[in-house]
Amino acid sequence: MKVGDMPPMMRFAIQAQGAPLFSQFTDTPVTDIRILSGMTHSAHEVRALEDNIRAEGTFEGEMDIHAHGLTSRVERFNWHGWDTLITKDPGGTHVFAWPEGRRLGAPARGRGLPPPAPPAGPPRRLR
Repeated sequence: MKVGDMPPMMRFAIQAQGAPLFSQFTDTPVTDIRILSGMTHSAHEVRALEDNIRAEGTFEGEMDIHAHGLTSRVERFNWHGWDTLITKDPGGTHVFAWPEGRRLGAPARGRGLPPPAPPAGPPRRLR
């Protein structure tokens, strides 16, 4: 689901809190960013998605974000052609994604994330 398709209360909260974060990595409008985990997903489903992203994606860095009195842990992956952020904060775990073609120039450098690691062979597949 795109952020822009969410109910207004949730959409406005993600736009307000997510815009400064997403703008570091992409020129994709916040309303076009996809949220892959949401209120309708169980903790088990979100964990399974996280595990799949970690198994099949390329890890590109992590950082802590301090905003609005909250601290969020953010991990960044490239996963099947999508730039993907896994964010963990007191409100839970959320997974956001946008097409890697919308990536900004070298966003990992100078923004709290280490340079991307070179691929370590073919991605693992879940059985």
